[in-house]
Amino acid sequence: MISDPQLRWVLTIGLAMAIGMCAVAPLRHRGNLYSLVSHVIHIAMALAMIDMVWPSAMYLPLTTGWIVFAIFGVWYLMITATRRYPAVIGGYHVVMMAAMAWMYIVMDDSIVHRSSGGNHSGGNGSMSGMSSMPGMDMSGGGGHSMSMTAGLPTWAQGIDVACSIVFAAGGVWWLLRYFDVRRRPVDDGVLGTDSAGALCQVLMAAAMAAMFAAF
Repeated sequence: MISDPQLRWVLTIGLAMAIGMCAVAPLRHRGNLYSLVSHVIHIAMALAMIDMVWPSAMYLPLTTGWIVFAIFGVWYLMITATRRYPAVIGGYHVVMMAAMAWMYIVMDDSIVHRSSGGNHSGGNGSMSGMSSMPGMDMSGGGGHSMSMTAGLPTWAQGIDVACSIVFAAGGVWWLLRYFDVRRRPVDDGVLGTDSAGALCQVLMAAAMAAMFAAF
């Protein structure tokens, strides 16, 4: 999806580091089921983002992708509404899952219709053609080929820009939280309440901001 090889590798390495942090964290909170599920969801999210970064990837069907992350968003909404998660952190994760679902929706031109100069839908709902868009690589391999900006409606581009800004700001907030929890450790099992969890969120927010900016 991203043609710049340096950015592609930076995102991949950063997301791989986030996966490692999320994989280790549940070992410290074995008795907290909500923490365990949350970390598994974030591992799945990071893997999906790595899948999106590489132009020969995108093996997850678009419809399946947005449905899965919509379900994850509902789960976070439920546990936040029932006060099993702090409102700010839970709300942030709801927004993050919604943004992931949007990433899959905006790639499906059967949902977000594009102008005639954009792409035409392939057999699996992905986009094909228009391989010369800047910043995007549409080489095929076994997955979806796509151009993220070709013929995209102005309102959809506006959502992408807003998401990039939101997650850039979110990354700064999580970075400040990282330094704060290092001074005052909190260990209640909630994702992002310890330094490793907060740093994981910094990496994932930065990746989200970069990917939406590349859209």
